[in-house]
Amino acid sequence: MSFVTVKRYACRPTFGPVKHEFMPQPLFSFGIVTDIQYADREQIGRLRFREVPEKLRAAVASWNQQSLAFVIQLGDIVHGNGENTPNELNTIVSLLAETHAPQFHVIGNHCLSVPLERLLRWFRMDLPYYAFSHNGFKFITLYGMDVSVESEGEAKQTAQAFLVANPTMREWCGALGEAQLSWLEAQLRLAEMRSEPVIFSVTFLPIGTRLMKHTASFGITSAFKS
Repeated sequence: MSFVTVKRYACRPTFGPVKHEFMPQPLFSFGIVTDIQYADREQIGRLRFREVPEKLRAAVASWNQQSLAFVIQLGDIVHGNGENTPNELNTIVSLLAETHAPQFHVIGNHCLSVPLERLLRWFRMDLPYYAFSHNGFKFITLYGMDVSVESEGEAKQTAQAFLVANPTMREWCGALGEAQLSWLEAQLRLAEMRSEPVIFSVTFLPIGTRLMKHTASFGITSAFKS
């Protein structure tokens, strides 16, 4: 639970022979939080589930002392605790609502302990992937569970077949569907036209070489590998 300051280096001339001093110019800051994984249950190893609300409350208080452009919740907002999960999700969403800055959400595999349609309503999202621009930067949020065992229909069958063929993979692995890949390519081309640096939000690197192909063509494959 922290915040990030985006800076751009500006050239400031100085007197005398040709000499320039490069000074970082803060553009904006935004908050980040990931793997909240709240559950009203006993501790498992280092996972102290019941300490989450207190820690999140402290993070929100810290954010509210900053001048943040927005806050991004990077996925796995709940751990998954059976029929208690919707109430636990409501607890965390209510705490995040105390943040003064606008909020954006990433949907991770643990989030899908609650049906996707319900999550989208809770987060006020039309789709689980989206993009927005801020101060010359483009932010792209991907849905890494688009093709997974949590999907429906053909996407689920594709994921099941992949897991059978690749037994070392886990059930929480996912990939981007064709519609999302086409959307991503269009977003990257738009960012290129506008000369916007791209910042991605995704829970983990989705499976699939086509994703690498799309990002490599725009010189940003490293963003997914970091």
